[in-house]
Amino acid sequence: MDYLVEYKSQYKLGEEQVLEMLSENLKYELIIHLNGSMLRSMKSLKKFDILFLASISNLLKKQTFNENELIFKEGSFCRKIYFIIDGTVVLKHMQTRTLLKELYPDE
Repeated sequence: MDYLVEYKSQYKLGEEQVLEMLSENLKYELIIHLNGSMLRSMKSLKKFDILFLASISNLLKKQTFNENELIFKEGSFCRKIYFIIDGTVVLKHMQTRTLLKELYPDE
């Protein structure tokens, strides 16, 4: 694993590219470990069994958004659940541009 971390930093590879270098079993175990730990640390998910969190952790996809980037529009249908890991999300009323709420990690 240390080799892959060094390889990633030396060749400026993304997380997905590093995961592609692993066998399917190792990739699955690593995703469960990383995502499961993140899920387990979230206050709102602490009540769930670790086996349940591990089973859904493989379904998670990391997404990064730029400052002021629109994630979804008010009133639109969304089939995703977003977890804030770092940073702030601002909810605004689209017509009036009124600030409704600021969301932070684990809210």
